[in-house]
Amino acid sequence: MGRRSLDIVLMYASSLTRQNHGSRMVVHAQANITNDTMPVQSTSPDHAGDVNPRWYHHLSFNLQCSSGGSTSPEHLKIDLFNTTPDGSSLLIGS
Repeated sequence: MGRRSLDIVLMYASSLTRQNHGSRMVVHAQANITNDTMPVQSTSPDHAGDVNPRWYHHLSFNLQCSSGGSTSPEHLKIDLFNTTPDGSSLLIGS
């Protein structure tokens, strides 16, 4: 068994639905590979983007592959969270 690398850049989200009218959104993204033992990777929260956050954050995942070079079926999952004024994170989309 070998490993292959998957490199992605989480760039931005656009036109998110505001969760609490009257307050700005502070959004960060979390990504992970399903069926993988690697921890979840996160962007930094975007304090300026509001409903159009931008991150340009590089993520790298190592995938298991068979001796023939093919990888097992895995999926990249990305969740978006809004950080509320009290510091908790609220899932706003997947």
